[in-house]
Amino acid sequence: RNLFVPDFEGKLVSSDLVYQNDCPWLLTRLDLNLIHIAHPKLAALCETLSIGPLSENVCEHLEAGFVPSEIKMEDVGFTTQTVIARIEKNINSHHFLGMLSGLVNSSHENSIRVVKECKIVPVKTLRTSFVLSTQGRDFDVTLNHTGSYCILDRGSIFLAESPIGLNSELAIAAAVCDFLCIDRKHVAGLAAMLASDEENIVTVGRTMGLSQANEQGELRRGEPGQPLVATDLKLVELKPLKVFSKGEIVAIQRNENTPGDLV
Repeated sequence: RNLFVPDFEGKLVSSDLVYQNDCPWLLTRLDLNLIHIAHPKLAALCETLSIGPLSENVCEHLEAGFVPSEIKMEDVGFTTQTVIARIEKNINSHHFLGMLSGLVNSSHENSIRVVKECKIVPVKTLRTSFVLSTQGRDFDVTLNHTGSYCILDRGSIFLAESPIGLNSELAIAAAVCDFLCIDRKHVAGLAAMLASDEENIVTVGRTMGLSQANEQGELRRGEPGQPLVATDLKLVELKPLKVFSKGEIVAIQRNENTPGDLV
């Protein structure tokens, strides 16, 4: 039986056609006549209602037929050349890549290699499209093709001229977060690392609340797709064909010598 829920404008829409708004900055870029965003009041119920997040269903690409007008390095000025060289060096740093590994879901870990191999290409402007993938088909749901200042596409990091207040490190950090489906709350920390130097990059990352992948074990313990930590490996028990119902409490034996002692 179909379940209807209110979208962003309060209209009742089939829950199969609605997406959770985990990217509020895209609302002015998407055609809401072509894609339905869940009403803000439903935020806490989206998972229960199996309403998928926008970030996992809509991807940003360069607009079809658009060829970015590349700015030659000798034309961007010495200061910008220095900034780009530093950012590229930091992106390839194992410290920065380790921080990314600690933030990214295991399903996107292979994409970190793509980020590492990208080169920064300064361009005059960007035109991008947003593509919704659903039921094995792709739909262009773009309302406004302008408004992006950085995007990872075609093996490059295209960096456009940005307004005052949005520096290169912030623009690239935001693009990396979007590409790897990392929460944008980490943009400031990653941008600070990109603006740092080799000597201080780890200190800057820790100061901004980031940590390496090997320090994330307990923090991300139990998340879907995360490897079992050593403690859980010792406790794991295989039960072929066992089906657990939703809300069922799964207990383990705390001491092998006391069968009734379960936790």
